[in-house]
Amino acid sequence: MPPVYVLNLPSPVGATKKIMDGYAPGSPLGVFSDYSSHGAEISIKIREGEQNRLEIFTSDERLYLTVVGRRDSKILFDNQGVAVLNVRNKALNFGGEYQVFEGDGDTLSLFTVRNKWSLGGPRMVANLTNFDDESVELQVRGKLLNSSGKITLHGQPVAKFEGGILEPIADQPKKLETLSRMTVAPLVDVAMVVTIFVCLQDIASKD
Repeated sequence: MPPVYVLNLPSPVGATKKIMDGYAPGSPLGVFSDYSSHGAEISIKIREGEQNRLEIFTSDERLYLTVVGRRDSKILFDNQGVAVLNVRNKALNFGGEYQVFEGDGDTLSLFTVRNKWSLGGPRMVANLTNFDDESVELQVRGKLLNSSGKITLHGQPVAKFEGGILEPIADQPKKLETLSRMTVAPLVDVAMVVTIFVCLQDIASKD
């Protein structure tokens, strides 16, 4: 896979309080080192396009990742069009399970995301083997109405996302667009976090 240059991704503008207070990883967290090399908390935008297409931009409007596909299989591409992750829905029913593979195939499984419903909205668990070969379980809580939620490790937030945000369009400031915004802690795999967001969005669309 060609290198992905994310070292200079900008931090959120005007942030008054870091959402990751108390989380200080000793090493990167995730499955793709190219997406976990940022040394500061970063913010990205997610726009919905046609035909179930998601476009992920940095806060200065640089295309970063793209997600395309159907409900049973969605592929995450980098900004050069190279497949990064393939999200497969293993159970098209009330209790979904998602298997995430490297590239666009279904051979090398990197992690799983399981749906566990609760009264407060969808609750998911992501299981992976981290870069240091340790088994990691991430907890995901979300809201159905706007695909918002957070991802935690041992009770500490490592990422949060908020949907249904209205913002002016960059080249048409008098018009508004609806998008989602995601904030990711330092050294946390952005591609992994985006994939978990895709799973949450898929669950929300079934309601």
